[in-house]
Amino acid sequence: MAEFRNHIFRPLQLPSPPDLTTLPKIVRPLIALESVKDSKVSSLIYWNLRSWSSKGVNMFNLTKLEHTLRLQPHLLSLPLNEAVKGELEGLFVDKVIASLGLCISVYDIESIDGGFIFANEGAPTYTVKFRLIIFRPFVGEVISARLKESNADGLRLSLGFFDDIYIPELLMPDPSHAEPDSDNKGQVKWTWLFNDEKYLIDGYDEIRFRVQNVKFPEISKEEKDLKPFAPMEIIGSLVSDGGLGPISWWV
Repeated sequence: MAEFRNHIFRPLQLPSPPDLTTLPKIVRPLIALESVKDSKVSSLIYWNLRSWSSKGVNMFNLTKLEHTLRLQPHLLSLPLNEAVKGELEGLFVDKVIASLGLCISVYDIESIDGGFIFANEGAPTYTVKFRLIIFRPFVGEVISARLKESNADGLRLSLGFFDDIYIPELLMPDPSHAEPDSDNKGQVKWTWLFNDEKYLIDGYDEIRFRVQNVKFPEISKEEKDLKPFAPMEIIGSLVSDGGLGPISWWV
């Protein structure tokens, strides 16, 4: 299991925020990094440096890590930087690092040291310092997403590359009520009543929500749990004095 320590916050100048349209479609990461048995993560030291706050893209952070990596012999014919980056992408990209967030991509490699071949091993081992682009919105951040599911428990939203965003019933606008959706069996349509007017959440517009919590659930040991495991969940809220909910409500 990875160990995290020495949280140091330092300013960092970034050239530009990531283009959201080019991000990989990470609908539901199936594996949390701490559960990947063959990753051989002996020690991870990370510094949460700075989000793209100046560009308005706060949900992404640049994070520095140090990792001990054994490079397989069939990769030694490649340039060292290319081989190491490929291995790092296989280990981290599309995976959730517990208590840190979802890895989007390897941003760069700062240093590669070592290359020693230890006894009884036929491959060199390197110590690599590198940076990852991590998706983890902060509590209180306002984000726009699309409706994916609507049931009696509340809403499920999607960013396109991440689908585990939930708005529970208690964090819906008050007063709200759900009615059966005649077009989608098993789903409902939520409606907010305000000044005797009904405001429907129908999925046609983007929905603006406030991040209430970011959770990293532990893997369930219950065999009867049929719900797909999500190593990272975002809990959102539509409760506000104005501005949250479908964009059409406020234009």
